[in-house]
Amino acid sequence: MIYKFDKIVTEQIDFYYRNQGNICDFTEYHKELYTNHNKGVRIFRYGNEIITDENVKKDIINKIKKLRAQGIECYMSTSSITPSEYEFHPLTNIHLHWYEYLMRSDISWNTKNGVPFFPVENYNHDKKLNFNKTIKSIFSTRKQSHYRDYLFSKITQDDNCIFRYAGYISSPEKETDNHLETSKNFPSWYELLSDYESSIFSFVYETENGNNPNIDCQVSEKTWLAFMTGTIPIIIGQKNVVKLLKDIGFYVWNDEFGFDDGDELDDYNDRIDKFVTCYNNIKKITFDEGKQYWIDNQQKIQKNYDILSNLITKKWN
Repeated sequence: MIYKFDKIVTEQIDFYYRNQGNICDFTEYHKELYTNHNKGVRIFRYGNEIITDENVKKDIINKIKKLRAQGIECYMSTSSITPSEYEFHPLTNIHLHWYEYLMRSDISWNTKNGVPFFPVENYNHDKKLNFNKTIKSIFSTRKQSHYRDYLFSKITQDDNCIFRYAGYISSPEKETDNHLETSKNFPSWYELLSDYESSIFSFVYETENGNNPNIDCQVSEKTWLAFMTGTIPIIIGQKNVVKLLKDIGFYVWNDEFGFDDGDELDDYNDRIDKFVTCYNNIKKITFDEGKQYWIDNQQKIQKNYDILSNLITKKWN
């Protein structure tokens, strides 16, 4: 269904399309991309998701400040939901980074032959969600980290649950032929979509960036996957991820299942412990109880879909 965005979002998306020839695409690993940009640049778009190098972020902000001091409208764009006076609105950023996005086809680091993120024929913004679930929950995590090892050491598989921790290599530089062969044992992107489509609840382990409170809150395809497939997501990620998602109109169900003050905690292990509480509380629910809970929350689930599909599958220009 058509979702009505605040004026600031629609105006910024229009600004983006009017300035597609004035974009500086950069990463923190290639300084020359943003230090030698042309003078007409109005948008500094980060090529990955969020800038973790504070010095690079400061450089870009200083460039924006100088341009604005000359009366020139300009912005930075990352895949963050942390509000900033120097960035586009978080909802604008979602459109800029994820519209017509190509996803890796499997869990390997291979970025060649990407597949459409959410094929518009299946995820049109006019779609009405109805209960079609056959599985109670899904917890499917790709990459290995010591935080994820800690989490999976504290939980066990639920009944009628998709439960997998691939523990895949954490960086492309370390990937070997053996890893590539192992990756074939795990679902493709479209198979993963089908798994989520079948599930009532989803446990989302967002990209972690440790305990640094200065790093912006990163949200990736992991969260968008849960929203676009009509699940009831429980999310763990950077500090305040739940609050920031709710601030821009989305809904997640951490609070209802025992996350308590987990969203505000500085220590990542402490947030994981709160997440485990949510996981164990949902384990106590039967499939039929989960079905009724989905039906009772259908309006919120639909709103999540409407907001996101209007940004990543609806054509704006």
